[in-house]
Amino acid sequence: MPAPPADGTALSSWDVTRASWALGIGKATGATLTLIPEAFPETISFQHLADVVEGSIVKRRAMNRPYGVAILAEGLAYRLGDREELERLLGYKVPLDAAGHLRLAEVPLARMMTDEITRRFAERNDSITIVPQTLGYVLRCGSAGAV
Repeated sequence: MPAPPADGTALSSWDVTRASWALGIGKATGATLTLIPEAFPETISFQHLADVVEGSIVKRRAMNRPYGVAILAEGLAYRLGDREELERLLGYKVPLDAAGHLRLAEVPLARMMTDEITRRFAERNDSITIVPQTLGYVLRCGSAGAV
């Protein structure tokens, strides 16, 4: 997969097509923040992702809006390094699917982010309530006309 432009300009149409699920959900729900892998370099640290989410929350609070929705595309897990790096971060082996790709359902990105953001706020003697939801497989397997 090609990296996004280094100057931070727009995503290519190919990238937007691949990212359309997360971007479409973000737009439809009015999400405060939508993070997609195509907007980051080939490899990013989990701490960098957490910095972006935390920054968004802090900014919203400063604007007297202590609420919001953050959507993290599950494909971000592929940007957290190779299989060994991801397994080191998680502390367990991540199985592969039939095509030889990491089983994203085995990477609890929402839970990991919740724990990290909660820890960061606690370090500042602050608190936050986050309700993580993982749609992944359920979303991909639903019929287009499902209500």
